[in-house]
Amino acid sequence: MTFEKLVDIIIRSSSEPLSCTKENNVYKIQPASLPGNSALPVTKPISLDLKDASIRRAIDQLFKTANLPYTLDSAASGFVTLKSSNLSFEQALQLLLRTATVPLTYTRENGVYRIYPRDASPTPQTEGMPRPVTLDLANAPLRAALMQLFELANVNYSLPPDMQGTVTLKLSNVPFESALETLLRSSPTRLTYRKDEKAYVVEAAPVDPPTRDENTVIVLKHVTAPEMIRLLTPVRPDGIDWLLPVTARNALFVKSVDEDAVLQLRKLIQIFDAAPKELTLRAEVVTVDGQNRRSTLFSTLIVGRSGSTLVATDRTNGTPTTASRIKLTLIPTALESDLEVNSDWDISLPLPGSKGGVVRLEKGLAATTRLSPGQTTLVGGTTRKQHDLKEQILFFLTWEQPKNPGTSRVSL
Repeated sequence: MTFEKLVDIIIRSSSEPLSCTKENNVYKIQPASLPGNSALPVTKPISLDLKDASIRRAIDQLFKTANLPYTLDSAASGFVTLKSSNLSFEQALQLLLRTATVPLTYTRENGVYRIYPRDASPTPQTEGMPRPVTLDLANAPLRAALMQLFELANVNYSLPPDMQGTVTLKLSNVPFESALETLLRSSPTRLTYRKDEKAYVVEAAPVDPPTRDENTVIVLKHVTAPEMIRLLTPVRPDGIDWLLPVTARNALFVKSVDEDAVLQLRKLIQIFDAAPKELTLRAEVVTVDGQNRRSTLFSTLIVGRSGSTLVATDRTNGTPTTASRIKLTLIPTALESDLEVNSDWDISLPLPGSKGGVVRLEKGLAATTRLSPGQTTLVGGTTRKQHDLKEQILFFLTWEQPKNPGTSRVSL
């Protein structure tokens, strides 16, 4: 073994990045310089508490916490168990890499950390296409899904630290880059990738300058831009390439050459961006005897706006400890005329008992109901026996219509 080879092995075995230079037959070993960004990152103190954890997951979590970019060699594998606290980022990284079952090391180039097994040079990206992949994901974090994809294909990769979004899809024996492009389209922000000789690099895609025939800006009135994107995600028309929030103007930046898709998107936005409605709901509890005679036990009006949660308490027929309470959550729907109501009933009411006595009805009920203006809907009910006769106790919700001339409403 040559002297230079021995020096190289010693340098790569060090827990600290080192470099070696030779001047006038004198070898000088010193801490490695960091091209493009010599200053070490400054982060909050880091604590590690790991037990038989996957080294790849542990490294990803560390860099995600520090918000720093990195690439991880496909040959890096193994597990790690350690517990330590109040570490700098560099200390945490070095401890993590040394403790792994297969020791790892790293270099830093242009601010990007490259991690690989200590006893090998970084694995270059192989020529040709990676093998096809199969994925079955259900509401998986996009970052974790991409890590799984790259590991299945056995290729090096680099991910931005601030990735968001989830993905649900099923792919079987699909070309690697087709699967990668499908996953990137699931991101709420536009992503792209590039290949170099070392890794696949995922990064934010540049925003193309607006052109008259491809891009549209839609200003919102009531709903914030990020919230509107969340509402549109499950119903976005096929012809819409992508949406970006313009938070400074509370607007959406839409890219599409499909005029019909943009028109359909505008209609959806008009529904979701409507001003909250002022609503009046009537909650009632009635009894129905064997002869179909009805008697109202409880009736109250609840007024509020769509999108809110309302609570009504009635002590007319009880004491503070036996009061009736109704909680309603009013949820707008894609059909502007409809309303979805989550109701939670906690009813305590006096009822005639046998031999002229009084008993209390104690009943809880939770249900989801869809209402239209003027409609009365049966939410639920129960049955009790009285003098060998069955009596029904029913719970109703009514969306009251405004009391304008010529307007009718459904009543019990």
